[in-house]
Amino acid sequence: ALSSSGIGLVWTNRSSTQTLVAIERCASPCSRFTEIARVAGSATSFTDSGLAARKSYSYRVRAQNSAGWSPYSATATARTTR
Repeated sequence: ALSSSGIGLVWTNRSSTQTLVAIERCASPCSRFTEIARVAGSATSFTDSGLAARKSYSYRVRAQNSAGWSPYSATATARTTR
């Protein structure tokens, strides 16, 4: 968590062919992920802002290239501060 309203995400980019990365979020209690952003394929970080204080959020990412979508990343969970 970066603050009471922001969470910073960082991931490893292991491909030079991806054209974009889709970022999905699920608020606790998590029942369904929703895409919140698409960033350049070379991106390795994203800041999610405007979140509720003292709430947990789960994230996952996947990449796209000319062959289609990658599998989803592992899920990461963080809680905003108060």
